[in-house]
Amino acid sequence: MNPPDSNLERIYAFDYLRAISCIFVIALHSNISCIFDEYPIIHGILIFNLFDLAVPLFLQISLILFFLKREQQPDYFLKKRLFRLIKLYIFWGLFYQLFSLISHFNKINLTSIKDLINIKFTIKDGIVFILTDGNSAVFYFLFSLFFITALAELFAFYIENNDTNNQINNQVISYIFLIFSCVILLLLPLIQILLGGKFPILTDVYNPLNFIPYIFSSFLISKSLLQKKIDSNYNLNNPQIWSLIILLFCFFVIEWRYFNQPIIWGWGVANKEGLPIYSRVSLVLCSWLVTLISLKIRHLPPLIIKIISDFSLGIYCLHIFLIFIIIRLFPEQPYPHYVHYLIFGGLLVVTISITKIMKNLPIFQDII
Repeated sequence: MNPPDSNLERIYAFDYLRAISCIFVIALHSNISCIFDEYPIIHGILIFNLFDLAVPLFLQISLILFFLKREQQPDYFLKKRLFRLIKLYIFWGLFYQLFSLISHFNKINLTSIKDLINIKFTIKDGIVFILTDGNSAVFYFLFSLFFITALAELFAFYIENNDTNNQINNQVISYIFLIFSCVILLLLPLIQILLGGKFPILTDVYNPLNFIPYIFSSFLISKSLLQKKIDSNYNLNNPQIWSLIILLFCFFVIEWRYFNQPIIWGWGVANKEGLPIYSRVSLVLCSWLVTLISLKIRHLPPLIIKIISDFSLGIYCLHIFLIFIIIRLFPEQPYPHYVHYLIFGGLLVVTISITKIMKNLPIFQDII
């Protein structure tokens, strides 16, 4: 039974966050930040502290809604969520493999097929293949979503069966797990630096350990939504908000001062200067802070925001294939700046259209 003032009706703030996150992903992959190439500080902050916030926000929203739905339906994970996550993972992984095979078909010859058959497949290769849903560029998101949702289910089960199950103790336990997981997140780039970049998987985008802290921040937010009504009069001038702001600033400075090294940049690329993409505590704090502030929004979003939000999964999953096609058709780079903005707008329009068509087909109802 939910309390009378619970916020389990549609949370309009999440429509805005999903839409903005979706725009960030498209903006990042269409490289509209190229306009700031001559201003490396602005360019770096835009990429690492704004656009890289997209996936953490997606995951946090998903986890908050998971915890809220689980309050209404304790077996929600086993009855609904688990099988949908598996279907998402399998469908998009297979679709990516099929797309890769077709797009590279004209490059295959007998020699390369022979080499492919004789290739040595290590345990590490197998792990990376699973974590990235078939070595795909963006579908690491699906494995990480499955992984942290399963952990969220275990955590919720533990909280429910805790002998001292009460509101204060649950909060204390959540904060302890949150702090411990953030310490692990902080250690990943430090270990990578100390070991001289020998284990790039530690700070790669597809390392699911990057996203464990969002389980506990999302749990705390969901409990706030269940316990009190958060509306336009919600007081943001409280210790939690200011603590997040101060901590965010501290980790922002620490990361840019000590973690801005090529050996910890994502995908194991050792020739790019930059922060680790998701192995950063600042993203956890910023995602938490932005979500809390957004909860003041209580009015219906504009139509375009609603459309992008409702189609966000399809936009995210489909846009990468269109980018591959564009690169294949127009390999000459760099493009003029205006081309990146055309690509950005085109990706949104085309992916929204395709998602709309797919949503109307029953076979795609659970995977788009």
